[in-house]
Amino acid sequence: MKKIFGKLSELYKKLLKESLRSARAFPSLAARPGAVAVWLIRSHVAQLILLLTLLLMPTIIPAASDKLMEAIYRPVTNKVLGVLPVRQKNPKLELRKEQARILLWYGSGFVVFMAFWLSIPGALKRSDAIASNIEGEADGLVKTKPLDSVILYRKALRFATSSSVRESIFLKTEKLDKLLVDVGTGDRTVVMNSPPPDREPSERYEVREEVGRGAMGVVLKARDTLLERTVAIKELPPHIAKDKELLGRFRREATLLAKLNHPGIVQIYDFAEFDSNAWIIMEFVEGEELEAVLARRGKLSESELLNLSSRIAEALLYAHAKGILHRDLKPSNILISESGIPKIADFGVARLTISAGETKPGTILGSPIYMSPEQAAGRSADGRSDIYSLGAIMYRAATGAPLFEGSAIEVIAKVLNKEPVPLRELSPDISEEMSALIMSMLSKDPAARPKDVERKLNSLTKTIN
Repeated sequence: MKKIFGKLSELYKKLLKESLRSARAFPSLAARPGAVAVWLIRSHVAQLILLLTLLLMPTIIPAASDKLMEAIYRPVTNKVLGVLPVRQKNPKLELRKEQARILLWYGSGFVVFMAFWLSIPGALKRSDAIASNIEGEADGLVKTKPLDSVILYRKALRFATSSSVRESIFLKTEKLDKLLVDVGTGDRTVVMNSPPPDREPSERYEVREEVGRGAMGVVLKARDTLLERTVAIKELPPHIAKDKELLGRFRREATLLAKLNHPGIVQIYDFAEFDSNAWIIMEFVEGEELEAVLARRGKLSESELLNLSSRIAEALLYAHAKGILHRDLKPSNILISESGIPKIADFGVARLTISAGETKPGTILGSPIYMSPEQAAGRSADGRSDIYSLGAIMYRAATGAPLFEGSAIEVIAKVLNKEPVPLRELSPDISEEMSALIMSMLSKDPAARPKDVERKLNSLTKTIN
C-alpha cells in the first residue's frame, strides 16, 4: 500500500511540475495566433484522448459504470410483515449511478483539459520550428523578392514564441527595412553601390553628364550626334550586361517597349551593346519629376490634378491596350516637361528588373507606398494595379499627404490591411465626385476599381471647367 501511495505521490508531483511549466508558457502561446493553431492541431495525444472520450462516454463507459455500481450496491433482502423475505433493489443504487456518471464526465473533461494543457510546451517548440522554417524561406528571397521576404517574416512572427527566434526575425526585418525606402519622408528610392560608367555606348552618343540613378543602373545625359538631339541613356548593371541570357531578355523587353509611341510616355529609341556593356537610349525630358513638384508645392488644385491625371491615365490605358504594364508607377517616375506635359518614365522597368531574376548591386528597390495590395502580397498584377498606383499618386497630389506613413514594412502591412483616411477629411476643397473616383481607384479589390478612369476624368474636367 505504501508503494502505491508513493507512486501516486510521485505522479502528482510530476503533474504539478508540468502543469506549472505549462502555466508559465501559456502567455507566450496566447500572444501568437499561429502558435495557438499549432497547439490545437498538433497535440495528437490530447486529440486522441478527446476522441476516445467523445466515443466512449456516451456508450460503453456509462454502461460499465452502471454494472460496477450494481455490483457494489447489491439488492437488499427485507422481510414483509416481518416474516416473508423479499429481495429489493438497493435504494442507493440509482443515486450512486447518477453520481458516478457525473463524476466520469467531469473526470474525463479534466483529463482532456490536462492533456491539452500539458502539451503546451511541446507546441511552443513545434511553433518555433515552423517559424524558423518560414524564416529560412524568407532568407532565400531577400535578394530576389524583398517584399515577399517581408511578408514571410511577418508570417514567421505569428508562430515565433521564444525570444531568441523572435529577435532573430526582428533583426532581419530591421536590416531589410534599411534596404527598402523609408516612406515617411517621401518615395525616394535607394541605390545600392551602382558603379559609374567607364565608357560611352558608341561614337554616335556623346555623354555629357550623369543625371541620376535608375532601376537599371546609371542614367546619363548624352548627345545623339547623328540626329542632333539630346537623349537619356541608362547603363545596365554589369551582372546583366555580362549575362547573355539576361541580356537577351532585356533586349527583347526593350524591343517591346520601344513600340510604345505616345506623347505621355518616355520613348525608347535604341539598345546598344559594346564590350560587355549595354545601354538603353531613350527620350530626354527637360523638366522635373512630379515628386519634386509635390515636395515643393505640397498639393495641386483640383483643375491641375484633373489635367495631370487624365493625361497619365490616357498614357497608361494606351500601354495596357498594347499588353504592357508599368508595375512601378510613382511620382518619381512621372516627368513634367517644361511645357507642363506629364510623361511616364521607366515604363516596364519593374518587368525588366524582374526579368533579371535577382537583385544585384546597381538594382534599386521601389517604395511600396504606391504599390497595389495584390503586388504587396506577391500576387500577379494586371492593368488594375497601375490604376491603383495612379489613385495613390492622385491622393497625394490632392491632399499633400501619402496614403500611409511609416517604414516600408509598416506601409506594406497598411496597404494590405488598412483603409486610407477619406480624402475629403484631409482636403475638403476637393469635389465629392473627384474624391469618390480616387477612393474607388484605391479599392483593395481589383474588381472594384473603375475600368473607365480616363472617361470619368475627362467628364470631371468638363464639369470643373
